[in-house]
Amino acid sequence: MDNGEPLITILMPARNPDARLLRAALHSVLSQSCPQWRLSIIVDDGLLAGKDAALIRMVVDELGLQKDSRLSLLANESTPLTGALNTGMRHAASPYVCVLHCDDLLDQCAIRVLNSYIEAHPQVDYFHSSHLVIDGRAAA
Repeated sequence: MDNGEPLITILMPARNPDARLLRAALHSVLSQSCPQWRLSIIVDDGLLAGKDAALIRMVVDELGLQKDSRLSLLANESTPLTGALNTGMRHAASPYVCVLHCDDLLDQCAIRVLNSYIEAHPQVDYFHSSHLVIDGRAAA
């Protein structure tokens, strides 16, 4: 896909996020070697008015993401995790989604590698990749 449109929307369910870990997870998205992605943070407090949403907005503002057109904050429309993922998939504007929990990291080349496999294998509709898990000691 050479029109510059992202093939991948990263779905990040966020329930009771830890600010340090969320910051590290978002930084791993911002640090991608390929900038062609969208990120949907699915907040588990209804109308984006609760404490989770306030913390997420604070971290998004700290990282300067509030003006990034690739980011959207979505209110979870159903039950916690499955509802969050279904909400994200309903709103995704790309043909593929990637799940990244708010306490996990993407490798710096993850989106580039996934894009190359998607383009090389257009007949495949599901790709799986590994992720790095942040523990309380690893986040800065």
